[in-house]
Amino acid sequence: MQQKIKRAVKRINRRVVLMIVCVLVMLICFLAIVGLGSYRLHWDNRFVNAIMRTLPYPAAILSNGSIVKYSDWQLELKAVRQLNQKKAAAVDELQIENDVLEKLIYDQILKQLARKFKISVTDEDMTKRVAALVSQVGSQEELLKNIKDYFGWDLALFEKRILTADILREKLQEKVSTDPKNLKEAEQKAQDVLAQVKAGKKS
Repeated sequence: MQQKIKRAVKRINRRVVLMIVCVLVMLICFLAIVGLGSYRLHWDNRFVNAIMRTLPYPAAILSNGSIVKYSDWQLELKAVRQLNQKKAAAVDELQIENDVLEKLIYDQILKQLARKFKISVTDEDMTKRVAALVSQVGSQEELLKNIKDYFGWDLALFEKRILTADILREKLQEKVSTDPKNLKEAEQKAQDVLAQVKAGKKS
């Protein structure tokens, strides 16, 4: 009797394992199809975009392990396209795609340098920057309207994608300009990361 029970348990266990393997294979195939559709066929819908935001599909990978997420590249690429449409500018689509990717790679370099030199963007920094923009356009409402019209973003996303990098860049420039040693370290760090990117493109 015990032998029959053991054999039955083994059969059940094998079926469970087989089911799990089948589910995993199906999931991997599904994610591969989503990735292929986004990378090669440029699928753009809420379902696919939600998956791409949730999972770290890479647009670029640096050898130190950091990545530029494909969803981030898509988000900023869409904003640049909207900006160009608003300005009625003639554009080279391939050039835009490369420019946006390079911008995101430089953002990664900037973040790494900021961590190295212990630089951060404070709430006060952001408040001052937004206040300066409000002063330029005339009102908070006009600023929000411009951001929406030209980028399709809200203020929080604009702060995260544009203003944060601008403030970090200014602080970093101020930091390294006062100390030749810091400048040399920053240049070396940037060159190292760019070399990683170039190596990744060749491979």
